[in-house]
Amino acid sequence: MKLRAKDQVQVSAVRSEPLRDGEEFDVDDALGKELLERKPHLFDRVVPIEPAPAAKSAPAPENKMMASPANKTPPAAKKKAAPRAGKA
Repeated sequence: MKLRAKDQVQVSAVRSEPLRDGEEFDVDDALGKELLERKPHLFDRVVPIEPAPAAKSAPAPENKMMASPANKTPPAAKKKAAPRAGKA
C-alpha cells in the first residue's frame, strides 16, 4: 500500500528518519490500514492512476474478398467445358 504523509511524522517501521510533509512511501497492507485507522489526520492513501488502454491500430476489414467487377462473370456462373467428341 502506498501512503502520503500530511505532516512531518516519525514511523520507525518505515525508516529511521522522519517522513516529510507530502512524502510518499510504501508499507505493508496491514501496517497501512493500521496507520490510516490510528492517525487519519497524518496520512492519505495514494491511489495509483492506471493509464488508458492504447487504441488499436486499424479495424480489421469486414470481408477480405472484394466484389467482382461488372465485366467479369461470377465464379458460380461459369460453365464447364463439354467433353470432346471422339474420346471415350
